[in-house]
Amino acid sequence: MKTPYLSLIDGFRGLAALCVLIYHYGHFFMAGPDRTAIYDFPDIAPFSDALSIVYSEGDFAVQIFWMISGFVFTYVYPAQIKDGRAFLVNRIARLYPLHLVTLILVTALFLAARLTLGYTPIYANFDLEHFLAQLVLASDWVNTGYSFNGPIWSVSVEVVIYGVFWALSSRLAHQNALISAVFAAGFFALFMTFGNLTEIFRCGFFFFSGAMLARMCLGLTSRIGMSALAVLLITEGLVFSAYFGVGGFKTLGGVGLFGGMLVALYAFEGAVPERFRRVSEWLGESSYGLYLWHFPIQLSAILIIGPSGQLEVLAQSPAFFFSYLAISLFVARLSYRYFEAPARRYLRRALA
Repeated sequence: MKTPYLSLIDGFRGLAALCVLIYHYGHFFMAGPDRTAIYDFPDIAPFSDALSIVYSEGDFAVQIFWMISGFVFTYVYPAQIKDGRAFLVNRIARLYPLHLVTLILVTALFLAARLTLGYTPIYANFDLEHFLAQLVLASDWVNTGYSFNGPIWSVSVEVVIYGVFWALSSRLAHQNALISAVFAAGFFALFMTFGNLTEIFRCGFFFFSGAMLARMCLGLTSRIGMSALAVLLITEGLVFSAYFGVGGFKTLGGVGLFGGMLVALYAFEGAVPERFRRVSEWLGESSYGLYLWHFPIQLSAILIIGPSGQLEVLAQSPAFFFSYLAISLFVARLSYRYFEAPARRYLRRALA
């Protein structure tokens, strides 16, 4: 039996990608050689009142990506993954083609910037060592500073957790919520101890938190039970965040709040109109393209308009803001339809 597609959760991934785009809107205010944003850019950026939290804390959307991945992987893959080669091929076919294309494009844009501007905007690390690390998706296994297509950092640490997930699933035929909870707690302890060295442990914490929630959902048989779990999680997230502030929100508070949303979306997957599900699926399909294409789009704007104050003035315009989002969505959709999906099918056949 084919596993039903989690369109609402995939749409949630797309919304998280849009939050990253808005969070990185600050790049338009740091195009100069010092690579430092205007300190008050969230106050002068478009729709600052409504989007202030996204401008300042939108990087948390990356943790939502990780939690969604853990939830979806646990839902899609059986408790025991017997075919490790198929698992590896699926991950390569899904992630690597677009990563390679955008890496080459960003490298070309940085070379053009070095020739015309004398420096690389946004990220200073532009050398062979960082390029090779990005080429093999290992750029941020150890924190060495952002480079090239910087947003790929979250994928580079997530692929390590994919390996842990496969090893766990391939050796424990009856993976359950308790096992996922133990791994989440272990990664949380490692993150609190060694989090300044690598983001792998934070990723593992959120990934296996999502896996735990998926196992809990799969063990519940009624929408009422899942709804009760969602309310409990969201309440925990709100209380924990209110008590411990931003730090609490970015750990257990966020897991509760957004984990509760994941459970609710899972519970009501079959209860929403088909049109809404299609829109969610469309947005989810575009999420990886949004995440990897928006930075080269920003670099292109810097090279075309220039790093002078003119770009910072333009970036304060709502028209520029919507153009940035619209171009990113357009390119991401074209990328998915005409490159990502065909490349994925080709690689799966070629490497199977």
